[in-house]
Amino acid sequence: MYPEVHLSLEKFKLALERFPNREYVYFNGHLGDPMMNPDIVELARATGCRTSVTTNGSVGTRATWQNLAKHNIIGRFSIDGLEDTNSTYRQDVQWDKIMERAKWFIEAGGYAIWKWIKFKHNVHQEEETRAFSKEMGFKEFHVEIMEGIMGLHLTGKAISLTGYYQLMDPESLETMMCRPA
Repeated sequence: MYPEVHLSLEKFKLALERFPNREYVYFNGHLGDPMMNPDIVELARATGCRTSVTTNGSVGTRATWQNLAKHNIIGRFSIDGLEDTNSTYRQDVQWDKIMERAKWFIEAGGYAIWKWIKFKHNVHQEEETRAFSKEMGFKEFHVEIMEGIMGLHLTGKAISLTGYYQLMDPESLETMMCRPA
């Protein structure tokens, strides 16, 4: 069992030194939602390049969401359906809290992406969900296909912070995991 700790700004800055030519950093929640880290705004600002935070959207204060938007951090909200189907995969999250946080981020000028995983239980809602995301102000709607248990691991010029450090090529990742509608 691993201890539950947040990535510190000090350790993150040391990690960034290993990748001076980085072009993209994204925070992802394989080992917990990045928005649980009380220093997420400072971590995201420290990257010095294009940065995104992938989250289920159920946590974070209004001030945190507004600060992420203010600093041009991309918000990738993992929302897999509508109110009646999202919780099938995203368990223990409250729809109203997700919508509230997405609204805070979007109203503060944040670039929001709705990341939707296609499952048997939500496939019938794809077009309705896409329309709802657009109505809310999301800039993009990505449909992803689950491939394997943890997805794909690639190499390239971006850092994925999922509890460990790995290199990712954002263009390859987009091609392989985010299917155009």
